[in-house]
Order: sequence, then C-alpha cells, then structure tokens
Amino acid sequence: MGRTSARDFVEALLLDVHNARRLARNPHVRVKPAGALLQDQILIDAQATVKKHAGAKVLDKLRKAAEKNNEEASRGRLKSDWIEPETLFWSAWKALPPAHKSAIAVEVIESFAAYVEDAHEFDPRKSGGDPMLWHRHRVHPELWKSLAASKTSLAANPIARRELESFEADRKRYLSMRPAFSPIDEPEPWK
Repeated sequence: MGRTSARDFVEALLLDVHNARRLARNPHVRVKPAGALLQDQILIDAQATVKKHAGAKVLDKLRKAAEKNNEEASRGRLKSDWIEPETLFWSAWKALPPAHKSAIAVEVIESFAAYVEDAHEFDPRKSGGDPMLWHRHRVHPELWKSLAASKTSLAANPIARRELESFEADRKRYLSMRPAFSPIDEPEPWK
C-alpha cells in the first residue's frame, strides 16, 4: 500500500532491533515524565492547546462534529462528543503559533536523530556513512516545513539545522520514500 521498499522496511526494523540491543546493555535509561516535552501540547494536552490558541468555539465545533460522526458510525447507538485522536492532534497542531511548531519540530527531529545515532552504535554492519540516510524520511514533512520557516530556532540547534540541510539537499528522494497517507485517497488531515 505504500511506496516503501523492502530495504526501507528492513532498515526500519533494524533501527528498532539495534535500539533494543542498546537498551538491553543500558537498562536504566531515564524516561521524561508526561508533560515534560513540548510535543505534549499536541499529544496529551491537545484539547487545552486548541482552546488556548484557537479558542473555545473551535473546540466546541470539533466536539459537535465528533458527536455527529460518532452517532453516524454507531448507527445512533453512541451519543458522545469524543474527538478522534488524529483529528484532535492535527487541530492542536494547526492552532499552534509558528514559534511553538518550530520548537516542537526541533525537539522531535533532534530526539529522533539521537535515537538513530544511538541505535547505529549497535549496528554490526558499522557502515561509516550517514546513520539518518534510511530514516530521515520518517520525520513528517510538516515538521520540516515548520523548521524551515523558523531560522531563529536553527541558530541554537545545530543538529536540527544539519538534519534540515540534509533533508532539503535530497528533498525529492526523501518525500518519494514516504508512504501514502491513504490507499483510498482520503484527504490528508494536515492540509
């Protein structure tokens, strides 16, 4: 269903295997508590983010649409204003100011690059090339777009700047490696 190759699939699997080997050798990795990451604004605190940056009316509109969708999907059995997580996630993302989006992009990209580089240490193939080569396309294009739009975030974040430069240098290739959002041509929720 996607445009991914067998090599891409294997590289994604090996990334997790190599990281699991790293964790087995270092079992006391500290996990950040809930709410400690900037991306929690669009994950854990999505409703509060929408309300804060887009207003209560937007959140009420999302709830009304969710109530209608839930009732239709359940053929009238379910009366709930529960908003689908993906809908809430993208609504929170759209509501954020550009500086917040850029800060989240830096956090995500730098964390992912660290994850890939940490796993690379446990890759027995020990290729001397770019560890992110087979993984850079896994970062969502909206994050690259937000990062590129904010030059101030890049000045203080050399890893994010390096990754953005690498992405932009081979943008067409990386975008071609991303799987299609929907095999039945549903609209992409971030557009």
